[in-house]
Amino acid sequence: MKMRSLSVVFCLAAAFAIALGGCRKKPKADEAETPKGKDQVSISELGGEALKRASDAADKTLDAAEAVKEKVLDIAQQFQADQTSTIPEVSARAKEMAVENLRKMAEKYQIAITATRREVKQLTDQLMALTDAEKNGPQGVDLKAKLDEVYKTLQPLKERFQVYYDALKEKGGDLSGLEP
Repeated sequence: MKMRSLSVVFCLAAAFAIALGGCRKKPKADEAETPKGKDQVSISELGGEALKRASDAADKTLDAAEAVKEKVLDIAQQFQADQTSTIPEVSARAKEMAVENLRKMAEKYQIAITATRREVKQLTDQLMALTDAEKNGPQGVDLKAKLDEVYKTLQPLKERFQVYYDALKEKGGDLSGLEP
């Protein structure tokens, strides 16, 4: 369906171009047609130039999108690597990072901390909703184990966030919205 519509549009455009070509003013007998000068350009040359510029713009847009994608993936990979790195290793990497990347890493940790706190609260609420007998039963023991496991992940996230926050502060970066 789209192909048919597209071919109809191209046919109409071609017919319009032919009609315009045939409707130009004919020179009088005493007026001779002058050859094209430097300032005169044909419609086909203009169309070709427009297509070339559009192609160049598309290439630049794709290159910019690829660069952004690589930066995002790089930050994501660094975030994943941080999870298994020691604090001194994280500190060493943070000192070498650009201010914009420090902020992005701090934001990622802030998001992870918020999500972890939300999960701790949810598990705590579930545990508090249980009766005393249920708290000591298998359901309560399971919830307590999950809560301990999630809570243990919170401290390393806070420590790594603090590394990036301090490095960002040291380099004079924007700390707004990044309260530790």
